[in-house]
Formats: sequence, C-alpha cells, structure tokens
Amino acid sequence: MKIKEIAAVSIQLHTKIILLLEQLTDKKIDFSMSDFSSIVESKNSILYGAFESEELIGILTLVLINIPTGKQLRIEDVVVDIAQRSKGVGELLTRAAISKATKMKINKLSLTSNPSRVGANKLYKKLGFRLRNTNSYVLELEKNEEENE
Repeated sequence: MKIKEIAAVSIQLHTKIILLLEQLTDKKIDFSMSDFSSIVESKNSILYGAFESEELIGILTLVLINIPTGKQLRIEDVVVDIAQRSKGVGELLTRAAISKATKMKINKLSLTSNPSRVGANKLYKKLGFRLRNTNSYVLELEKNEEENE
C-alpha cells in the first residue's frame, strides 16, 4: 500500500472519491471536477490518497489554516473504503498528515471525529491526539437559488 499526495485530477479518481465520500455520510455528495481541481491546486490543502495496486482505497484532506494565533493544520474527510477498514489504512493516512505537519513546523494538528466511529477515535488517541474540552458547533447554511442554477 502506498500513501501519496494526489497532485493531478482524473475522472477515475474523481469517481472513486465520490464513492468513498458516500461511505462517510448519508448526505448527497456535491463534489464536482472543479471542486476536485480546486483542492488539488490549492496551496492551503493537500489531498492524500491510499493506493493498493493503483486502486484508491482511502483519502484524507489536510487543510492549512492561517489565523492570528498561528498556522494550524486540520485533518478533514478521512474515509477508507469499507472493504479495506481495519487494515491500517487510516493510520497510514493520519501518519502522513502528522509527518507533513512536522515538516511544516506546525505545532497544532486538529481533527474531529464522530463518537460513533469507535475505531477511528481509538486510532487518533493511539497516535497522540487528545480529546479537547470544547463544544463544537455548526451552522448549516442553505445554498441560495442563484448558486443552484
């Protein structure tokens, strides 16, 4: 298995990423080729892929956040194909993110994980992440009519 940064877009990768994301959420996935290109081309995000025999089996997005208190990295959208879970794929992806944070001299790497994802939460604790004493809020905004057209 290889973990590598996804540096180029393709229809095949785009299709596989959508299939992976559908395993992460029950919500409709709205991830266009343009969105894919934007992430790959951005200086503020890195999309890692886990590949087994050239087949994409997992992803992790690393997002750089520049704020007044310093640069931070955030792990988002970690998903491993259901047929590949419990084989260490998530750990290898997360270790790649930790390694990148270390190389970038970032002192804070954060993530959130649904409490129902017992295996993922156990992994993050094993790798040194600690549960923060904070509330996490979200405000889901509806797309306006112009954006939907």
